[in-house]
Formats: sequence, structure tokens, C-alpha cells
Amino acid sequence: MPQLNPALISVAMLILAITLGISVFRRRMILAGFSPVRRDILKTCKLVNAEPSREGEDVVLNGDYAGHPVRIDFSNSDNVSALRVSMAIPSTFQFSMVPRSAANRRQGKTIVRIEDPVLNRGFVLSSDQPAEAKIFAEGREVREILKAIGSSRVFVSAVPGAMTIHDLEFPATGLAEVVLHHLEHMARLEGKFHAMPGADRITIAPFKKQRKIASRVIVAVALVIGIIGAVRLTQSRTDPDIAAGASASASAPAGVLPSDVGVIAALKGWRLATESDFDPGLSAWLHDQNIVPGGKIVADFSGTTNGQDRAYILVNENGLARVVVISQGRTVSDFAYRHLAAVARVPAGVIPGIAWRAPILGPADGDGLLIVPDATDPSSASVLVLSSGKAIAALPENYKNLVLGGF
Repeated sequence: MPQLNPALISVAMLILAITLGISVFRRRMILAGFSPVRRDILKTCKLVNAEPSREGEDVVLNGDYAGHPVRIDFSNSDNVSALRVSMAIPSTFQFSMVPRSAANRRQGKTIVRIEDPVLNRGFVLSSDQPAEAKIFAEGREVREILKAIGSSRVFVSAVPGAMTIHDLEFPATGLAEVVLHHLEHMARLEGKFHAMPGADRITIAPFKKQRKIASRVIVAVALVIGIIGAVRLTQSRTDPDIAAGASASASAPAGVLPSDVGVIAALKGWRLATESDFDPGLSAWLHDQNIVPGGKIVADFSGTTNGQDRAYILVNENGLARVVVISQGRTVSDFAYRHLAAVARVPAGVIPGIAWRAPILGPADGDGLLIVPDATDPSSASVLVLSSGKAIAALPENYKNLVLGGF
């Protein structure tokens, strides 16, 4: 094989560094002003397979969720909603739902009343086509989904071909999870819109992601040249697999199983949480149920009973916390929090009896994981489960009513 010119290798590496540097700088400029929610925006990018862009003061994601084209707007403007999640759906009529405290913001000409006292008492439903809207909203599953979506800060609107959920404020924590909940609810409602008369006449164009061919070719060519050069110019007697494993193990926090080190991203700088990292009051509550709070939780999230599921609670020197859920040798959930008051296993036998504020969208495969960011705010708690192997979260009415021990 001919020798590569070292100068060519240096030029390739320089081009790669410049290309990646421009990409990083461009992303930082797009997300400027959104530092508190930057991590959540990037998680949402992965969720909908999108790249962030800037439109005025807003950060916009155009992507796809479960086969549905979606657009997500994050805004710091005072005169628009902080979060707008839109999905292309085969709706044939205009419809809106707003809290009664903001009845003046209803979009339909006619108020629609349905046989549901909770929705009638808390929200105003309106439409320019009240007959179609009433048929749609009277469905039992539709009413349950609307109640799960609705809150004092959330508005729902639909026009022919699209539906949008408006959230007036960013949540204190878990913005990416909130976006996921909105998308899951809209995906369920999409099927209900599709069942309405005339929905088959609405054409939904599939989302096509724009490909940045030039930059990808530059990066690919530079990487190939760099890899070939590194292989030819670097002589090492150390087996590369052994060296990689030793390096990963050296940077892994104490208490993380070696088999899990390779499937958890960016472990450097993180350690396993101890009981002192959690809220003392909730730690006492868990002790009363014979549960010792800690940074490693053994569970059966997949329902396979083969001992391949567990959760790690990690903290770093900046006070941030991460909850990493491993199932069957892969990471199924990895979310960061500014603070965690408590994390505990929710036995599978407990889940069916939980009173929900926003229920699980599908049956749980096995155990769940209770995550409480704020001990003083019952609405901050969520229960993460796997459903058909996919991580989803639901919101209990009061996490302190859960009986976690004895199973």
C-alpha cells in the first residue's frame, strides 16, 4: 500500500477541525439565549430527528415523530407561547380548547359543550364547525387525552391538516419529557381525527430531512484520511480492544457494572449518588417502606426477570443529576435534572392501582421508576416505564400515595 503524505494528513485533519468548529459555533449561535433549556432542546432534536434552526427570536425544530411531520418552536418572546408543538394530522375542522381563565383566547366562533363535567368546568371548547367538533370531542378516549393535556397554561388548537399544543411557560424541569408527552398525546389524537368523515381527503406529506451533503463529504473524507494515517503512522503493541476497555473502566464511577460502562455515554466527571444526595424527608419516607435510597436501583423494567435491568442515579460536582435506565444491555433513557429529591423502584404490581394525572400511554412491560425532582411539588414527580421496550413517562396525582415496599 502506498505511503500517505504526512502533509496530506495534516491538511485533512485541519479541514475536519474547521468543519466541526463551524458546526459547533453555528449551533451555539442558534441556541444563544436558551441556555437554561439548551440540553432539553438537544434531546428533543434526537427525539424528532431534527437540526435546530433560528427564526427571529425562536428556536425551531422541523422533524418527524412516529411517522408524523412535526414542528416544535421554543420562544423567549413575551407575546407568544414559550413552547409550541405542532403535528400534521388529517383534521377536517377547526377546534380549540383553552382554560376557562383564558376564555377570551378561544379560537372557534361557537362554544362546544360535551358530556364531561371535568372538561366543561375547567376548559372552553370551541369550533367554527361545532357539529364535527362535538362528535370528535364526545369520544371517551378523546376526552381522556384532552384532560391529560389540559392545564392552566396549556392551549390546544386544530385546523384542517394540523394540530398544535401551546405551553405558555417552560416547565421548571423536564422540558424534553413535556415535549414527548405532547407528541404522544397528539399521535393518539391523530388516529381519532383520521376516523372522522372526510379525513381521507386530507393529504399529509411525509417529512423529508434536508441533507447537508457537502459538509458530510468533507468530514467523511477527512476522517478516512485521518484514520488511515493514524493506522499507518502509529505503532502500538497494545491490543486496541483491551486498551479501550481499560480506559473506559478507569473513567467509570465506582459502583457502575463493567458491562454497563460501554452503554452509558459521557461518564467522566459523574459519580454514583448516595443517600446524602437526596431529600432527607423523602429518604425517611423510603426508609419507612424498607427502601434504602442510593445511586443504583435493581429492577425488572422489561418484565423478563433475567436480571439485566437497572437504573443509575449519577451526580456531578456542579450539582446536576442524571437518571440512566439500562435494560437488556442498552440505555433506554438518560435524562439530566437540576435537582433530584428521590428516585425509587415502582413494583409492577403497584402500577395498575396508581391514580394518574397523565396516565401511561400503553401497558407497562414490568417495573417502573419513580423520579421526584422537587419534594415540595407533587406535580414534579413522574413514573418512567417501558412499554414494548420504549421508555415513556406518566404523571401520578400524588407520588406519596404510592406503596413501594413489600414487593
